[in-house]
Amino acid sequence: MTEERVEHIKTDALRWDEHLRAGVRGLKDEVRDEMNAHRSEAMREARRHGRNAMKEVLLAWRSVLDGAINRIDNVEDKSKQRVTKIKIE
Repeated sequence: MTEERVEHIKTDALRWDEHLRAGVRGLKDEVRDEMNAHRSEAMREARRHGRNAMKEVLLAWRSVLDGAINRIDNVEDKSKQRVTKIKIE
C-alpha cells in the first residue's frame, strides 16, 4: 500500500462508536419506515407490548419489595417473641 493510501484510510476510518451510532441510526430509520407503512396496527401492538413489559417490571419490583417487607415483619415478630417476663416469687 502506498503511504498516500494509508493516510486516506486513516482519515476515512470511523471509530467503533461512530460505527455503532451509524448502525443504530440506520436501524431506527428502518423501524420508523416500517411503522409508518403499517402505522395504526403496528403502533398499537408496539404500545401494547411496551405497556405489558412495563407492567412486568413493576410486578417484579413489587415482589422484591414484598419480600423485604416480609423479612422486616418476621424480624419484628421474632424480637417480640423472645422477650418473656417471668415472675419469680
